[in-house]
Amino acid sequence: MAAFVATVGPRVGWMEKMDRGLLAMLSGEDGRIVGEGTAESPRAVERLEPPASLPPLRVLFLDDDPDRYFEHTPPPPADLMVVLARLREAGLESVGFGYPLQWEKPDTLALEAMRGTMDRFDRAVIGYVVKDSTAPVPVPPPFLQASMPYGAVNGDRTKLPVVNGVVGLAPEFGGERSWAGFTRIETEGAEERRAYLLARWSDRVIFSVPLALEIARLGLSPDTDVSVRMGHEIALGAHGPRIPIDFRGRVDLPDEAPSRSAAPATVVISEEFPEGFLAGEGPLFFTDERLLGDKANRLWAQRLPRLDAAVRGAPTLTGRTEIPHWPVAAAVILALVLSVGGAWLAGEDGLRRRMGVVIAFGAAVGLLLVAMLRGGIGAPMPLAMLSVPVVLFVATLLLDAVPTVEVVRAADESAAGKTAQASGRKKRSRRRKR
Repeated sequence: MAAFVATVGPRVGWMEKMDRGLLAMLSGEDGRIVGEGTAESPRAVERLEPPASLPPLRVLFLDDDPDRYFEHTPPPPADLMVVLARLREAGLESVGFGYPLQWEKPDTLALEAMRGTMDRFDRAVIGYVVKDSTAPVPVPPPFLQASMPYGAVNGDRTKLPVVNGVVGLAPEFGGERSWAGFTRIETEGAEERRAYLLARWSDRVIFSVPLALEIARLGLSPDTDVSVRMGHEIALGAHGPRIPIDFRGRVDLPDEAPSRSAAPATVVISEEFPEGFLAGEGPLFFTDERLLGDKANRLWAQRLPRLDAAVRGAPTLTGRTEIPHWPVAAAVILALVLSVGGAWLAGEDGLRRRMGVVIAFGAAVGLLLVAMLRGGIGAPMPLAMLSVPVVLFVATLLLDAVPTVEVVRAADESAAGKTAQASGRKKRSRRRKR
């Protein structure tokens, strides 16, 4: 039974959760248990802490520009190039676009100049609305650079939403160093309390814009520094944020939207920034919040502070202690010793006595596991080890419920019959004498 639990347990959700809970309780560690308990993925205790403070998100929003700073709205490539150049000169190293960069018949030279300006940033992350269409296209270069292999996702990755195209005609994908993320998934229904952070595109997993920008700001590589465990978390770096996600790659949004530092994009031209705006530490996004603009873009911009807080406000890893891994052979030997010892102890007569012995045996096994874990030598899968006294307890109840059949040999039965007959003759003889 112990071997069965040890083999099947990590693949069954509720058994894995129960085993982690038992391990946390028995070890007395103030943290969460990670790892599958195998040589490749040993158990470990991780301690997490939320960030002490969250610098406000900075937003440059597109208004209707009554003073005509821009040629038209949204800004064409030439105007956007000027805005980006001034932000880079002010020391900004990364920027995110919360609306798609798409223009009808843009000036080719202005486009090239804008792309070159984007490449002066460490990362410029452009947001797009994506969808699952009947005419799939290859993963565009900026999405390819800001993505991770689909096969690297742990857990049931088949639950990720599938996309294969960008909404709109002739989307602009920026410079050679530009990254891309999605603002929303058109083929998935919008939710108030949750938002998608991940989606599958061909053999890659792409990120939402806030997640992609945070990965860029932390200087991480999506291929090697980002790990995903479906239904659990997205881990950014060895000691970075651990963002909790559900089985479809969604994150829960905070009920209250945190404060943001916002100004119209025209202040970059007029140089009338709010106090401390450029010196802020929070990420900077361009969003389209025009009353005459696209309604879906406005709704996304309204949710952006909550989504950003869910990403940047996730707890970070502050410490990790590995639990020594036991080889399978050693764990099996210990389970066999416990099984034989428990069966011998439970061989007492009487249901109450057997039950008492089994309960005491279970407590002893629990104390043994506590001593191993807190003594720093580790222990095999607690759920598997504690299954031994549980099975003995059930076996005790079943044995008492099964009726006992006495087996008597023929010779013994004949002798018993003769003895009974002799006893009967003696009784009758006594009666006659009377």
